[in-house]
Amino acid sequence: MKEDLAIKVTSLTKEYKIFDSSKDLVFNVLFGKKSNKVHKAISNISFEVKKGTFLGLIGANGAGKSTLLKILTGVLRQTSGSCKINGKISSILELGVGFDPEKTGRENINYLFSLNDISEGEKKSKSIEAINFSEIGSYVDQPVKTYSSGMFARLAFAYAVNIDPEVLIVDEALSVGDLRFQQKCLRKMRDFKERGKTVIFVSHDIGSVREFCDSALWLKNGCVVMEGDVKDVTTAYVHEMIHSESKLLDCGQGEKESNKLDKDKSVASPEMKQNFVDIDMSKLTMSGKDLDFIDSLRLISFSHDLSYFSPGRDYAIEINFDERSLSKYTDLIFGVNLLNSKGAEVFGVNTYAYGHNIDKSMKGKIVIKFKLPNIANGDYLLNVGTANGTQLSHEIIHWVHDFYIVRVRADFKGNNLGQIFIDEKDVSFYHH
Repeated sequence: MKEDLAIKVTSLTKEYKIFDSSKDLVFNVLFGKKSNKVHKAISNISFEVKKGTFLGLIGANGAGKSTLLKILTGVLRQTSGSCKINGKISSILELGVGFDPEKTGRENINYLFSLNDISEGEKKSKSIEAINFSEIGSYVDQPVKTYSSGMFARLAFAYAVNIDPEVLIVDEALSVGDLRFQQKCLRKMRDFKERGKTVIFVSHDIGSVREFCDSALWLKNGCVVMEGDVKDVTTAYVHEMIHSESKLLDCGQGEKESNKLDKDKSVASPEMKQNFVDIDMSKLTMSGKDLDFIDSLRLISFSHDLSYFSPGRDYAIEINFDERSLSKYTDLIFGVNLLNSKGAEVFGVNTYAYGHNIDKSMKGKIVIKFKLPNIANGDYLLNVGTANGTQLSHEIIHWVHDFYIVRVRADFKGNNLGQIFIDEKDVSFYHH
């Protein structure tokens, strides 16, 4: 292995035997009976990471990212191939790895530091530093089995970064805690970058991958799809994700029956050409007190297909909901917002802010139409939901998170540093 390499992976494969029944599994353990079915979590993966490189590992759920990380950190053994690490490695994987749930946070941290080849005095100082960094207060002296997932992740991150490794593997760890703690983690990552550490950074937040990483590796179905410059790889990944999630067949042509807009389902100006996509809500993250309130969502463009968005053009979101639930709520609000890659709200509109009252006799449908403001080119996330109350004091009824990836492309640079409140003339609401 070359001296300038931190990680070298060669023809790495991990297979899992699949048995039709528990009986077959028992026979395999006792008598070595072979399984006819094999699942390859990763297949013949090869790559190299130079020292001081921040590598972004991206891919959809089930792509093989976690399996690869577990092999790199020694949690799993590969079926074939090899992986070599040059230097001390530390990792932040899923919750619980390396922690004894019966021991306190302090006892776990002290034990983990004792496994490292450092002096007693350094172990003590590093333990104190990690505990202070985690900011979990008196809970550090409680058994970790009583911790919330956020507290667990804080402590794991604090240990992993304070061990001062040459190679750090981070799996979706920068979303822990509140915003202030997240910024603290981000500063630590920047410090690692300035000090020339090698990091494999796994995240679904493409904005963070682009910010921190020099290169990226895209996995799909256990195989390497693309490797190279972080912008090139993430752009290709986002492009595929948009088209696979939106399931647009030939949006905008209007020739295929599956893409024709049902006049009975949507409200819009008849003279305007409409392109739409019906959102598959089965795999989306949702929150609120009544997750059956919103039945379906449709995203509509009035000028071009939805593969990208342009500032100044009109869009609409059609919300179909359970009208039988209207009587439960006294002050119903429908709204939509757009978030940037860091989770900051770029703009938001809702029926309360624009003085649109919800009639209890309305049918189970509302369309929120808006003009996209002048925001910078980039990738954003649409959210939609309903609440009961006022702008400042309300209860979330049903919120659908990140239901569509919006790719904004324009010929000029906009400003997305703060929330943009759209002019009243550019917003309208329709319901039945």
